[in-house]
Order: sequence, then C-alpha cells, then structure tokens
Amino acid sequence: DVLRDEAGAVAGLALLDDAGRPGVLRAPAVLLASGGYGQLYASTTNPATATGDGVALALRAGAAAADLEFVQFHPTVLYTGPAVGQRPLVTEAVRGEGAVLL
Repeated sequence: DVLRDEAGAVAGLALLDDAGRPGVLRAPAVLLASGGYGQLYASTTNPATATGDGVALALRAGAAAADLEFVQFHPTVLYTGPAVGQRPLVTEAVRGEGAVLL
C-alpha cells in the first residue's frame, strides 16, 4: 500500500519481503509500473504475476482510473485453438538470441 504523511503526500510504500515479512520503503514519490492485468482473462500472453495489483494499489491510494477497457492485446499470439493460461508470442518464439535469417 502507498504510505502518506500527515499532510496526505506520498511518503513511500508498505510492502512484504520474499519471506512475507512486512516492511516500509520510504520515498518522496511512487511510480507504478504494474505490468497490467492479464490474469483477468482465461487466456493471455501476460505472465502469471500480471494480476492487476498495481491498479488496485493506485485506487486504494486515491488515484483516479480511466479508460481501463483499453487493454493492449498483442497481435502475434500463437493461436493453437481454444486454450487457458499463458499463451506464447510468435515474435518471442521466432526471434531468439542470435537468430540468423536465411
């Protein structure tokens, strides 16, 4: 959660470490880069960690949210028929490290 000072300004974050122990990270500003909310869908190219937590954190902190229906969908997902879970991107599958075009 976002922490605020007595005047209501952002003062940092309340967080959990890898062992689940609570802690505080003090900061004069917080920038959210949450990775989206792909797990709202049965089939997605997003990783399992893209659960929408960043949007929820922002809303709890009092941020305004708008146009949430405009979700970026990747146009090169590998379609193999109806599926559930994370789907691969064609661009990731064919790109590879040190790929050679013949």
